[in-house]
Amino acid sequence: MALFCLAPSGVPADEPADISTLRAKALEVLRIAKETSRGIQGKETDYENLAREIAEAQAEAGDINAAMSTVLKNPKYRDLLLSKIVISEANVGEIKSAFETLKGIKTLAERIYAYTGIAIAYSKQGFSVKAEEVFTQALEETELAETRFEKGELLKMIAKSQADIGDVRGAYLTFNKIPDADERARILINMVRKQVEAGNFKLAREIANVIDNGENKSAAFKSLAIGLAKKNRVAEALETARAIEDNYYKGSALAKISEIQALAGQAAAAKVTFYEAKKISKAIRDDPLEQAMILNDIAQSQWFAGNPADSRESFQEAKQVARSILPRKIEKSLLLKEIALAEWSCGNKDESKQTFQEAKQAALALPVEGRFYHRPIALKALAEALTTTGDLSMADQVVQEAKKAVLSMKGNFQDQGILLTSMADSSLEAGNAQAAVPLLQQAAQISLEISDPEQKAWNLTDIAIYQSKANDLDGALQTLQKAQQAAFRVQDEVQRTAVLMNISISYVRLGFIHAALQIADNSKNENEKAEVLGRITATQVREGDLDDAMKLAGEQNSALFKTKALIGIAKGLLEESAVQRRVLKETAPAPPEEEAGEAPSNTFVSAEGEGY
Repeated sequence: MALFCLAPSGVPADEPADISTLRAKALEVLRIAKETSRGIQGKETDYENLAREIAEAQAEAGDINAAMSTVLKNPKYRDLLLSKIVISEANVGEIKSAFETLKGIKTLAERIYAYTGIAIAYSKQGFSVKAEEVFTQALEETELAETRFEKGELLKMIAKSQADIGDVRGAYLTFNKIPDADERARILINMVRKQVEAGNFKLAREIANVIDNGENKSAAFKSLAIGLAKKNRVAEALETARAIEDNYYKGSALAKISEIQALAGQAAAAKVTFYEAKKISKAIRDDPLEQAMILNDIAQSQWFAGNPADSRESFQEAKQVARSILPRKIEKSLLLKEIALAEWSCGNKDESKQTFQEAKQAALALPVEGRFYHRPIALKALAEALTTTGDLSMADQVVQEAKKAVLSMKGNFQDQGILLTSMADSSLEAGNAQAAVPLLQQAAQISLEISDPEQKAWNLTDIAIYQSKANDLDGALQTLQKAQQAAFRVQDEVQRTAVLMNISISYVRLGFIHAALQIADNSKNENEKAEVLGRITATQVREGDLDDAMKLAGEQNSALFKTKALIGIAKGLLEESAVQRRVLKETAPAPPEEEAGEAPSNTFVSAEGEGY
């Protein structure tokens, strides 16, 4: 196994100088950290963990030889580094050597990672068949996974790599092997939507066909039908929509197609399609929620198609159905809120105001007590919708009702604090920091009543972050101090360390460096203090304070503290280099656009969000 003259994994030869400088600084800091660690004394120190941290950072910075020399005797982390070496060898064309190195890897996840690296290298070199063979080997090995979750994660790793080289069919077939049905469907639906947006209708249909029957499959075909209609393939769109199994998605798709027809000047055809969608809605007898949702969609499409009278009639029908829902069900309030929002977007301001009032009354009719807290949740959703419309007066009234509902809940202080914080977050999203501040103050006060010190500390820390977003820095500092007091009462050492590190990071980000250092000083456990120091220096570097971080590391008299502080600095530098690489990638010139028409079926467009 050749360890010399290897191109570092993921480090391009033409990397910009500023990114290379960050990597070089990180490697120098890690060299000093490694030397410093030799002076650590004491039986309580986890030397193996220190070696792992240094080695992983060295490997990320591109110095695989240094990383290997750091943890060569640790089998688990040796595998992690061997997988990176496999990829480096494959990237420079040493495929045979890469496979030899792979034989020495025992950890399943690292073996799969190495396989995908070889496959990608093969693809870049033009050997697509060989890449497919390697992916097949990787897929076979996923059967060795001990849990469904582990198998799902390994399959996502393979599928993402297949997608990265443009093998979309291979990717969706791999995604379709994920054991968790909900996650599998979410990913595949997103793939369908993205392929539709790119004009890859044939491929979108292929992906939609492998989705399990039910709402998810219907949602995918709705996206396909609407996409086809937008490209003037109306006959195909109608055929696709009519074949949808779920009545809501079928009716909604037809409503949108009829709108597209009307806007294209096909008034007679649009009227027929609208009638078809209406007929589907009226055929639904046992699900008023689904029926009202279709009618709401139809009403919007009719409005944008230029049929305001028909639109108002459909809105009235939707509201009539919504009113038939039992009064103590949250769906009634949420549905009326959606109809009101749709009326507002269609310019029916007076009607929407009345419907919002109905939604409010429906929310206030919900019980306060109960496991799901439906009243405050419905009121919060209503307040957000009202804020969208600019009716801040009524939104504030609804927020006060939601706050009253939360405060009237008995016993569960944790949930009360979370609900109030969520309401404050909504106010901040709407640009209303003034409304958020008292909600957060109330949330912090209630959270002090939480009996579990760990949960109390987490809640308070979250609240402090939102207080800082509301420019209430004094309140944020006080809340963090209370979180700190709670954290020191956590009995479990690992959990206490995790909470304290989170608090210290929050202190640094808010500019309270001395408070963060006080956490480290107050800790009676040396390993805990070292962890906190590492997080502080990493955060300082991310915030642009490299000199202060180096100064803090240099002030440490303990070899353990200095080592961890230096490791934190290196991690901060590497994170900054990763950020700069992402920025370069995002700002790179776009490739030339292809001529109009359906995109080639092997063109990959990633799923939205966590598409893979």
